[in-house]
Amino acid sequence: MNTTKSSAPTGLRMSSDITGSAVKNLQSENIGSIEDLVLDAESGRVRFAILGIGGFLGLGETHVAVPWSAFQRNQDVDADSVPYLLDSTREQLEKAPRFDRDKLGALYSRETSEPIFLHYRVVYFE
Repeated sequence: MNTTKSSAPTGLRMSSDITGSAVKNLQSENIGSIEDLVLDAESGRVRFAILGIGGFLGLGETHVAVPWSAFQRNQDVDADSVPYLLDSTREQLEKAPRFDRDKLGALYSRETSEPIFLHYRVVYFE
């Protein structure tokens, strides 16, 4: 894993700077970490972040797809802070639809992805 952080302007990030990032909720509780990003190959937009939740040291961890638009960037970022915030409790994450890498293509359809957007109370976009 690349441990060198990019020094790009605030709006630009390398995916290697994002994956592995811890995520906190608005109550400052650690709720997971960003394991991967799902890009829409046609638009080039990040559509979902795959969030690893629960478990201990990777054992028993489950994964959920969270719409990228559901995250807030922590504007008060320093070397020791968590840059990604999600307005979700642990209980809400436990009830979230699970992500199955083998069924990645299903996230492309509105039928499958819109309920995920609704779960996180963000506007669906194609």
